[in-house]
Amino acid sequence: MSSSSLSNDTSPERRISRLAIIGALLLPIGFLLILFFIPLGRSTTPTSPSTWQILFRFTLLPLSIIAPIASTVLGFISISQIRKSNGTIYGLPLAVFVSLFYPIIVLDLILIIIGWTFLGTIEGSSIIPLAWLFIILVIDYLIVRYTWRTAIK
Repeated sequence: MSSSSLSNDTSPERRISRLAIIGALLLPIGFLLILFFIPLGRSTTPTSPSTWQILFRFTLLPLSIIAPIASTVLGFISISQIRKSNGTIYGLPLAVFVSLFYPIIVLDLILIIIGWTFLGTIEGSSIIPLAWLFIILVIDYLIVRYTWRTAIK
């Protein structure tokens, strides 16, 4: 045997974080929850749910509730694994995106509701909603920046 066939390449193969990929695949499933709150039609007579509606209630509803929590947790776990892997696992931008996606959406919805409630009582200027939107975007930017800087340390 030649010495080239017996190479001692013991460096582990680099791979992308599987948990970050699973978390990214779960992201759109969380939006299925919206389907359960949208009325399909205006019916004056109450109807019983069909078989497929019952099936969706027992499968998609729990999955759509769990998906945002699971994707966020998987994102934070994958950030931890990537940081501890010494370069053998990569995908930090995906992991940060997955971990912050739903928390930022929830924060933005809360801030929009606060703005709608309190800023709606102020009359006279149409620039106030735009200023509030700018404040929300700055808060989002600062959160993402802080998380990214913390993740790469």
